Amino acid sequence: MDRWLRTLAAAVGSAGVTVAFACKPPAPLAENTAPLVSETEVVMYEPSVPSGPHEKGACWSSSIAVLRAGAWRCTVGNLIHDPCFSIRALHRAVVCGADPATAKPGFVMELAKPLPDADLSAQVKPEPWLMRLADGTVCEKMTGTVADIDGVAVPWGCNDSRANPRPGEDEYYSGVLENLRRGKVWMANKVRYAPTRDPAHPLRVLKRQTVAVRTVWE
Repeated sequence: MDRWLRTLAAAVGSAGVTVAFACKPPAPLAENTAPLVSETEVVMYEPSVPSGPHEKGACWSSSIAVLRAGAWRCTVGNLIHDPCFSIRALHRAVVCGADPATAKPGFVMELAKPLPDADLSAQVKPEPWLMRLADGTVCEKMTGTVADIDGVAVPWGCNDSRANPRPGEDEYYSGVLENLRRGKVWMANKVRYAPTRDPAHPLRVLKRQTVAVRTVWE
């Protein structure tokens, strides 16, 4: 998701900060998608120990992507990995790069120094890290620049964004607004938006829809 964020930040000229976007009126009408699931599955994710070569690195803070104990923000060389997970089967090591939505196992990162103290407030409640929506898209918690559509943050970016279009194709981004509706079936307010050349309205909303959430990983 960091590559997605860099592309978005470059498009609006505001890398590394929270960005508020005023969209040109009128906004597209909301489009509702009926739930295709009877109940949203909520998974407290813990990866298995992956096979393959180990890497060495260090963690300096709690994860931004996963708001719970045992999840970390780490580096291997100049690359940031968030989240990395402490698991019971490993000592002095964490698992980074795992992705339950794609069954990617990740890799073991041996710690060059002890883990930091967790800096999460006791009042912080877990939020979705990954979500698989009923339309088949997967949306991931952003760990950098966050867009703001009509005063509502877009904390999750979705994999049906077209951040690097081919010649002749339009560039656009897809994400889920922060106002998730939790229940037996969670509902996500999904928005598709694109950059403009108008400084007063750097983004325009292309589509809004309400989509059921099939699976949540925390």
